[in-house]
Amino acid sequence: MNRNFYLYIEINEVKICFSIIFARNMKFYSFCTFFLLFISNNSLTAQDFYYEPDTEIYKLHNLDILDSSLSPYRIFLAGENHSYAEFNNDLELQLLKYLHAHRGVKDLVIELGYVRGYMIDQYINGDSSYYDQLVRTTAYTYLQFYKNLRTWNQTLPDSLKVHVHGVDIERFPDDAPVLMARILKSDSMVPESLQFLRETIRSFAEYKQSVQYSEEYLQYSFMNYYMAGPSISDEKTIDSILVNYKMLRNDFKTYLGNQFDVFDKSMESLRDYMLYKSYERTPQQFIYRERFLLKNLSAILDTDSNRTVFGQFGRCHIGFDQVKSDCDWWDHSPMAKRLNDSKYKGEVMNIAIYYGYDAYESDFHEESEIIYKYKTKMDGAATKLFEIDADDSLLASNYQYLVLYAPDLPYTNNPKDKMKNPFLSSIDFGVGISVFNFDNLNAALDPVNKKAFDPNVLTFEFGFVAKNHGSTAGFMFRSFQTQKFQNGRYNYKLGGFSIYEVLGVMPSVSRHFAPTLYGMFGYSRLALNVQDDSSTYQMSPAFSKIKTTQYNNGTLLLGVGLDLRIALGGWLALTIKSHVMADISNKYWRQAVSGINPLDKASPKTSLFNYGLSAGLSIMTY
Repeated sequence: MNRNFYLYIEINEVKICFSIIFARNMKFYSFCTFFLLFISNNSLTAQDFYYEPDTEIYKLHNLDILDSSLSPYRIFLAGENHSYAEFNNDLELQLLKYLHAHRGVKDLVIELGYVRGYMIDQYINGDSSYYDQLVRTTAYTYLQFYKNLRTWNQTLPDSLKVHVHGVDIERFPDDAPVLMARILKSDSMVPESLQFLRETIRSFAEYKQSVQYSEEYLQYSFMNYYMAGPSISDEKTIDSILVNYKMLRNDFKTYLGNQFDVFDKSMESLRDYMLYKSYERTPQQFIYRERFLLKNLSAILDTDSNRTVFGQFGRCHIGFDQVKSDCDWWDHSPMAKRLNDSKYKGEVMNIAIYYGYDAYESDFHEESEIIYKYKTKMDGAATKLFEIDADDSLLASNYQYLVLYAPDLPYTNNPKDKMKNPFLSSIDFGVGISVFNFDNLNAALDPVNKKAFDPNVLTFEFGFVAKNHGSTAGFMFRSFQTQKFQNGRYNYKLGGFSIYEVLGVMPSVSRHFAPTLYGMFGYSRLALNVQDDSSTYQMSPAFSKIKTTQYNNGTLLLGVGLDLRIALGGWLALTIKSHVMADISNKYWRQAVSGINPLDKASPKTSLFNYGLSAGLSIMTY
């Protein structure tokens, strides 16, 4: 289980883009727009943007093929790609409920250490106060999984309740001090000999809970190399705690009474963490971890010959084959292979989880082709369980069963449902009207009639929008129709364009209709060309005596928009869009002089504030 935090959009990237926009350099702005679009569409899952899973999409079909095959097995392992956290958590609970009902599985083993397993077990079995510790060190997606697990577990009689066990090495330095600090509550009776270490543990725990989110942010931030590192060293602090505890262990045993065993195991988890860290970037680290998993799973199974367990781990841990190069392992035995090669041979069932697009699959082209074969057998389902065919040699020796999650398939197979697809992209074309205020400009160019240019400007639009579970990101380019005006010897020509980044929400209202509300920011520019036909300046004998100049009014705009999308067929939709854009500039024009572009404060102030309406067609891809 991966506890990474995923950010919808990172603050530093936004700062970079705004700095570039203010620089008014369109090449850099274009780069920024596409860069921001990229990170937006690849980071749409976050605490602040958590969505309730689509239960129909996540529902595991064909699960009954296991009904007659369960009895020989005591150990049930599923293997995931951690990148698909929401789906993985939903599937894990489905599999647990099924195995609980059909094989009596009451022990859930997780890919985290003893301390996390203990706190989750206490939480789901009645002590809701442990939520206070979990909420400060857990990504929201996994916290939601714990809540759902607790809700279900509380419906079961005591004899059938599920218990959670953390069987992995302690790979994170926060859980153990957090649990120990909880045990070491404020107590005026604490012995003098323990006070220093008690205060240290409580301080370290508070620090780890307070910086958990910021550390995750620093780790994944595009700009992390500009930021200062954590103010407290984990390794130095833990090492000092362990040294002191070794001398004071008996005093703690006397002081803590029946809470000592949990406290002592938490300290042991910290020792395991330090040893694991000491093996960083060595083969020993991987080997030590798989042996550690085997030892802890065996300890649970050996308590009762009828005991059964289920766990969902990273896919690399649950294969039966020796790993030669995958997962950056080199001739290593995964946990499942070690179990199957031990006294538990024949008692291990494994289920590999693959995805319609899997970030890991790019390394295994042949394996991907086999997965594609199963994708053709989904029969309209988005998630389905298969028994792996014996002739699929790349999979059959390693796994027994396969879960394939292909969320695009129901919509691909049923075009009428495509508007409800949680993964949707579209290319939009349209024509519309944008309304500007040209009063000052018209008064300056046409003092008598004040009607030099029509403020109702015809626009031509092109854009791209991508949707991921209700969140959208994209860009829009809008070109203004050129207008011409003549006043005596002067000829004027007005045109321009806008380019915007859009971020918003697109709820799945129905299969035929999808509204989108979004915020917009971008760059817009009007260009005014002035031609003086009476000039005595002659550019060439072959041309008339003409003098021309150009004025530009470019600015950053902020605004909001509403898009109504109506399906016309499987791949085509009608779009109706409205927008309001605010101009926050000084509104003066600049002379188009290469490299200078001086501000002309004598020019008529012209705001690029505008609102408008457009209609067009959308080509939808999935």
